[in-house]
Amino acid sequence: MKIKEIHIYGFGKWKDHSIKLENEQVTLITGQNEAGKSTLYHFILFILFGLPPKEREFYRPKSGGSVGGKLIVSTREYGEVGIERLHEKENGKVVCHMQDGREEGEEWLKYQLGRMNRDVYDSIYSFNAEDLTNLNQLRGSEIGEVLLNIGLTGSEQIYQTEKWLDKMSQDLFKPKGRKPEVNQQLQVVEDLYRKQAMAEKEEGSYQELKSDFIKWTEQVKEASEEISDRRNDQYSLEQMIKALPLVLEFHQLKAEMKEGEGGGSFPEEGRERYQQVKEAILPLESEKQVTKTKQEEWISRQQGIKQQLVSEEEWKEAESLLEKQAGFERASHEIEQWKERKAELQEKIEYDRKQMHVPIQDDEWNDYSFPFYIEETWSSLKQEARTIDQEEARLDEWESELKVEKHSIQKRKESLAQKMMDEDKVRSYTEQLTMHGQTGASSHDETPAQLLKVYRLMWILFTMILFTAGWTIALLSSLMVIGLIATLMSGITAFCAFWSHRSLQKVVPVKEHPSAPVHSVSEIQQKLSEHEKDKAERAHLEDQERNVRQEEIRLEERKRHLNQRTKRLEAGIREQETLYPFLTSLSIDHWEKLYHWLTQAKQKWSEIEKLEQSIKEHEEWTHRVLHDLKRFYERLNWETESKEALAIWSSLRSWANQHQQLQKELSSVNEQISQTEQQLKEINAKLDVYYEKRQALFNQAGVPSEEAFYLRLKQTETLNEQNARRHSLIQQIHRLLSEKDQKQFAVWQHPPDESKLQMQWNATKEKMQDKEKEQRELQQQVADTKSKLRTLESSGQYSELVHHYEAERSKLKDLAIEWAKYQLAGHVVHKTKEKYKQTYLPQVLEQAGKYFSRLTSGKYLAVHLLEDREALRIEDYEGKVYEVFELSRGTRDQLYVSLRLSLGKIMAETVRLPFLLDDAFVHFDQQRLPVMLEIIEEMSNDHQTILFTWRSDLASSFQKVEEHKL
Repeated sequence: MKIKEIHIYGFGKWKDHSIKLENEQVTLITGQNEAGKSTLYHFILFILFGLPPKEREFYRPKSGGSVGGKLIVSTREYGEVGIERLHEKENGKVVCHMQDGREEGEEWLKYQLGRMNRDVYDSIYSFNAEDLTNLNQLRGSEIGEVLLNIGLTGSEQIYQTEKWLDKMSQDLFKPKGRKPEVNQQLQVVEDLYRKQAMAEKEEGSYQELKSDFIKWTEQVKEASEEISDRRNDQYSLEQMIKALPLVLEFHQLKAEMKEGEGGGSFPEEGRERYQQVKEAILPLESEKQVTKTKQEEWISRQQGIKQQLVSEEEWKEAESLLEKQAGFERASHEIEQWKERKAELQEKIEYDRKQMHVPIQDDEWNDYSFPFYIEETWSSLKQEARTIDQEEARLDEWESELKVEKHSIQKRKESLAQKMMDEDKVRSYTEQLTMHGQTGASSHDETPAQLLKVYRLMWILFTMILFTAGWTIALLSSLMVIGLIATLMSGITAFCAFWSHRSLQKVVPVKEHPSAPVHSVSEIQQKLSEHEKDKAERAHLEDQERNVRQEEIRLEERKRHLNQRTKRLEAGIREQETLYPFLTSLSIDHWEKLYHWLTQAKQKWSEIEKLEQSIKEHEEWTHRVLHDLKRFYERLNWETESKEALAIWSSLRSWANQHQQLQKELSSVNEQISQTEQQLKEINAKLDVYYEKRQALFNQAGVPSEEAFYLRLKQTETLNEQNARRHSLIQQIHRLLSEKDQKQFAVWQHPPDESKLQMQWNATKEKMQDKEKEQRELQQQVADTKSKLRTLESSGQYSELVHHYEAERSKLKDLAIEWAKYQLAGHVVHKTKEKYKQTYLPQVLEQAGKYFSRLTSGKYLAVHLLEDREALRIEDYEGKVYEVFELSRGTRDQLYVSLRLSLGKIMAETVRLPFLLDDAFVHFDQQRLPVMLEIIEEMSNDHQTILFTWRSDLASSFQKVEEHKL
């Protein structure tokens, strides 16, 4: 079995958490303390083995919710199986979900776990650092035995159990001890026995009286049993005497029934059955006669109705005409409506024609088609015309702006040409400025001094702002700490400003008395500066002039493009005017609105044409129907000349209703005739059944007629009454006499003699009275003897000694039984250990020696068993032998782990289950820990290993590992 997935619904700190274990060998689950490693460890054990209700409640999540979850495990035989437990569902009962949809329970899971419980699993496949802590709390002499038991079963429980059983046995009894309870109780019983013997000698007559008491008590018991037998015999005779009249009547009735036997059999419940048949036949025969009379009446009515009906052909023709009446009336009504609608539409078309002012006649509407895209075409032409007009206006405005801008640039260039110096004058000013270079340098030195002043003012201003803002916020928020922080930062800022100012003074010294500026140099510099500005402005104007020329080129391009669009628009307008000549009289702005008027008018004209066609078709149809109707009237010799169409239809409808009423009546009569015929058939069928039943009763009774049947019935009833009385007598006799009495007196063969019975009863009564007298005498002797014994027992200490002795001896017996239980349990444990030692221990110790040698780097080579002391000894590489308690704590831990792992490896050959390790190697040093991890990785080849630890660096020590960080 290997765990593939862990799904926690709720368990401790975990809620709705899932982990997939992809690696089937070593799985490392890491996390700091309180990360939930141990909770996850206990969750796996809970799913596999369950927990008591109180312990499940302990793991309920603090945030609420259910306690439980599911493990997805892989098995060889069943594939992947989901093992699920829920605290609230059937008291934590496990449900195993198979791949084929089946569900299994605890029994299936126990079978997969090798029938082991949680304690056995913990001792073989699971251990943690706490096990090592418990090991190191033992005394030196006990460690060897504990490790031996761990090698046997993986747990120290067997050692603790043996130790406890031995202690409890020693506390109860020691062969040479005095303090154990059994030893003390033996002494008490011996002392009481001696005292009882001495008291018995003093009262020698007590035993003789007691012997007589027992003998007479037995005689009283025998007399009571004999009296009881006599009383039973007397009771049997009394019951027989009571039952004797019944027995005599039984034998007399038996003889009469034997004489009356003969003749054929009679139907069971013949009277009732014949009466039922007779009662059923009489009403059926009466009903048959009434039904025949009704049938004759209905047949007469049927013939009268048939004489009043017309032929089938004439009726079908009338029905065909009546079916057309509704259509005729509807068609006439629709013709009137359509004519009104046609006139209305013609008026609307004439109105629309006047509103549109277009020369379109009625016969021209079909010449024009207005497809759906024409509206969009006319709209786009209108929109294009507007767009071209707007674009033309924008281009004219753009051209005007360019002309104004071009004129402005030309005027500014002329102004600059008049203002600017020539090149000779510029060179002259430049030479003069070079000659006054020293003066210029002196003037240049004034600039850093001015910068220092500005720098100093900025720092002062920043410091004051920071100080003021900090204390303002402190006063508004009542937090003086902000004010203090602002004061501190202001001080630091002032210090930084002072330090920076001193540094700059060292680099650029400031003159206290700067020289006066030279005005001639300034004038030259100003003129040269203005000249440079004018040159830059002239260059800018030239750039603007080039931009204007480029804009003029773009303007011409836009005009050409606009001209092309105008031509396309004119071509489109001409095309539409060719298709629709009436558009020439309208501006393009009205075309789109005209489209809606035209489509509506065309729709109205189309509707008028449809109405004319419908009117024509309906008028032709109504003329044909009216012609057929008049011809039908003529064939039946009915008057039609002076009647209108409505009156003709009304007369035909009235006649048809009368004819239909006669047909319905004829149908009803026919149905009644059919019903009466069916009723007669049913009545005859029922009568035939009852006639057959009556004849069957006659045949069964062996009689030909009803009179003979009743005579045979009377004989049968008499015989049945006798038989019923016979059964009643038998039941009464059974109630009075037991089976034993019936056999004893042979009541069923012949009736007993009453005089003999009375004599037997008198004799039995006399014997019983004699025995009762003897019993009373014996009871008196027993009472007298019992009184004497009570007097002897109450007069001395003998009775007390007897009672005390028996009580103490019973207590000794209970203690001996308890001691025997502990002895037997210890013997069973010892035998079990011997069996395990012979079967598994050699393999476990051999494998443990290999692991232990690797963990100790070859210092210790083997682990051996001391048979005489039932303890382990360790052999090192030099052949020296050590007791377990002589090893260091760390070495003992390694030996413990070696034994646990070796036991798990041996057991994995039969039951392969996941190995759970919870921080089990926390005390291992850096030299032995890699070896331990290497051993674990080797073991993971046989079965899945899950290691819970706080050390995330262990993952690098494995070749193939799957790590989950919590």
